[in-house]
Amino acid sequence: AAWALEAGAAIVNDVWGLQRDADLARVVAEHDAPVVIMHNRAKPDPALNIMGDIEAFFARSLEIAERAGIRRENIVPDPGLSFGTGQHATTAFCPHQLAAGRVKDRRQSFLDIGTGSGLLALAAAKLGYSPVLAFDYDPESVRVSRANAADNGVAKIVRPVRKNVTSLPVRGGRTHDVVCANLIYDLLVAESKRIAAAVNPSGRLVLAGILTSQFSRVVRAYKKLGFRLVQSRVGKEWKSGLFTRVQRRVTSTA
Repeated sequence: AAWALEAGAAIVNDVWGLQRDADLARVVAEHDAPVVIMHNRAKPDPALNIMGDIEAFFARSLEIAERAGIRRENIVPDPGLSFGTGQHATTAFCPHQLAAGRVKDRRQSFLDIGTGSGLLALAAAKLGYSPVLAFDYDPESVRVSRANAADNGVAKIVRPVRKNVTSLPVRGGRTHDVVCANLIYDLLVAESKRIAAAVNPSGRLVLAGILTSQFSRVVRAYKKLGFRLVQSRVGKEWKSGLFTRVQRRVTSTA
């Protein structure tokens, strides 16, 4: 490991190897090298609580790496798991809202905009949402999310596609019971009408991955479209929010 790092290697893979090899851990720490955390299951378990399993795995991995002397700043997730690794402050909020919004024995649809690694779509499928639609503009994210769906036994339910949020219709399109959009601030605001139009009248909209300094502007953009902020969570410099449509009161003229 020492000669590889000295020769210019940038990343050590993977963190669990540090627990088995104390010498490797020492060398990695001394060279201040980044370490990749990877989550992979050779034998998919359809009954697996995917979000709980991933959160527990990454929490344990962080403990191992830090105990080995690796600086937290040098601990990075597998690029194939760009969202939902436990390092991003928006991770827990989204699946919790999925679980909170699930009504037993009722058919509910879910749309994942900017699916990344597909973890939210997998969680939705495990929770019983149907249909589950997911898309991302990044072809690598689509490849990884499809592989993750296959590995977790939900490939028939979760079939991510490559698509741009700008292709969503402003009106007259398909609507969903729960919509999650994990996009950059600019897209959340610029395409707010398209995203809002994908939520059914009594549906829930979860917006994630927003800097706290930009969150109020996102709230204002969706307020203009008839949404109100119901709940939010802050983690470091990030903030996420749950929105629902403002229900207009019908007054009697009798």
